Amino acid sequence: MERVHFQQEQMLPELKDLVEKGLFTPAETKRILRRRTQYETTLVRRVARKGDYLRYAAYEMQLEALRRKRAQRLQIKGPSTLSDYALVRRQFHIFERALKKFKDDVGLWVEYIRAAQREGARALVGRITARALQLHPRVPALYILAAQHELRHLAPTAARSLLQRGLRLNKSSAHLWAEYVRMELGFVESVRRRWSVLGITLDGARMDVEEEETESAAAQKAILDGAIVKEVVSSAAKELPTLELFSALARAIRTYPAAKNLTRALLEHLYEQLDAALPESADARRMHATRRLDAFADRPQRGFLADEEGEDADADADADALGTEAFVDALRAANEELRNAAVVAGAGSDTARAYASFVAEWCAGGIDANLKMYLVGSLGALAKGAEKGKGAELPHPLVLSTHLTLSTSLLRTPSSSPVSAEKVCSLARRYTRLRASSAGVWLGRLEAERARGAENEVRRVWEEAREAVGSRDGDEDVRGVWMWGFEALGIQDEDAFETALKRTLDAPDLHGALLVRYVLSAGGFEDAKKRVNAAGRTFRVSAEAWARIFEGLAERGGCMDEGAGDAGDGGRAGDDVGQAVEVGCALEAVYGHWQARDAVGAAVRWAGWLVGQGRGPEAVGVV
Repeated sequence: MERVHFQQEQMLPELKDLVEKGLFTPAETKRILRRRTQYETTLVRRVARKGDYLRYAAYEMQLEALRRKRAQRLQIKGPSTLSDYALVRRQFHIFERALKKFKDDVGLWVEYIRAAQREGARALVGRITARALQLHPRVPALYILAAQHELRHLAPTAARSLLQRGLRLNKSSAHLWAEYVRMELGFVESVRRRWSVLGITLDGARMDVEEEETESAAAQKAILDGAIVKEVVSSAAKELPTLELFSALARAIRTYPAAKNLTRALLEHLYEQLDAALPESADARRMHATRRLDAFADRPQRGFLADEEGEDADADADADALGTEAFVDALRAANEELRNAAVVAGAGSDTARAYASFVAEWCAGGIDANLKMYLVGSLGALAKGAEKGKGAELPHPLVLSTHLTLSTSLLRTPSSSPVSAEKVCSLARRYTRLRASSAGVWLGRLEAERARGAENEVRRVWEEAREAVGSRDGDEDVRGVWMWGFEALGIQDEDAFETALKRTLDAPDLHGALLVRYVLSAGGFEDAKKRVNAAGRTFRVSAEAWARIFEGLAERGGCMDEGAGDAGDGGRAGDDVGQAVEVGCALEAVYGHWQARDAVGAAVRWAGWLVGQGRGPEAVGVV
């Protein structure tokens, strides 16, 4: 406790000063001393915890905010005294003590940097970031924070050096490359504005040597045309030729509020680098084909930057809206370019897969119904052309499943659909013959059959689909096929569940999902208890499945309790008690089987539920 007493002694002068200034009363300072003593006591225990330091620092921040408000209200004037800076100094001291024990915690370093920035401690922020980077040179976020700090204080050279050092050590960070490009864009924009204010023209009529080292008009023009940014993009493409990098760079360039001619030139250079770095990538082809559409997704925040090309602002506003002529032209150009690439590569290629995902994404994006029909028809033509071609490879499963799903969705649109439900079902049967083992294609056929409305036929097709895809884990579409009848058709009978459970014993994850659905679809808690016991005796139920069953039943019981409470009917008190008993019996049955798989997890969750029901002694016994 000697360290606690030492810290108490250090507090006395500042507390005395706060009382003398009238900012806090003696009673308040006693409470402050008591709270600080509690915090200090937690910090000296054998096993320190980061949360204790953060709570202590947060308390000091709140105390400083209160001191400033009272000082402003009382309009205290005069020279600065100890209490004016002691609380802030104590915050920093707490962070320093925390970092001595948790040097490897990057989040703690970031909290310290943010606290210093809020207090305007510019020099301290620089020292903190330097220390953090020495200990964590492989954390890109720290370089970005340090560079932002330098830019705020008008030191672009230091910010550039920090980001370049970070990229030498973290070449695989797409986020760091994007931030470097954004910083260089800011530098180009600041140069353009400064030269505009100084009257410097590209013919070199006026040149302030103290402001810029560049003396030639060609060099000036190259800077304004983004030569620096282009060089950064080229370096990034050479060091990290991945689609993630190019997507991050494209987003950074599009969203930065620069002049349109500069943005356009930089994007053209970026897509040239993309084609050179990833010539065989289907996703890269898609990114290149949809370059004009990206402007409608990532729109720059222009506002304070007026374009100097004299373009009409109303045209920009129209281009921002989906369904306008500019958007339709961009969508058509992207669709034709990507579809032609898919035809050349083959309907079963990865390019065709990328084209199908493109069509699905934009059809789900709220575009006009006519545009949806155009995209769906284009995708269908690709699949149909592959079917007719002799010796051609089979269409990619995603092409077929996407075409089926979107064609079925068009049947539900208010506008007239170009095809009927019978034609879609005929198409679905043909597709499942082509890709009999594709679960995604079978899901599309199931939806098409349901849209036609023949329930017996739908159940027969569902059985056929399960036979075709088999039972295996790791494929969400396979799981979707097995769960489809229970979820989409609402099948609840036990025979159907038991048959499915017996056929999926070789796929534990799929088997567990069916078991959870089997128990939670019971009509009441008594029926749920019977199903729990039957499942525990007959099938192999994992601890994860038991946990999901427990949570599902507990949530259903909680919802019923709330509904009964809202009704306010005193006569139903007996029914409510009986309902609670049934819930408890069902959960206890789950707990009995769950503890055989995970004794600790089951005991903790069951005891927690008992405590929530006011059954504390039973919970203690369980634990």
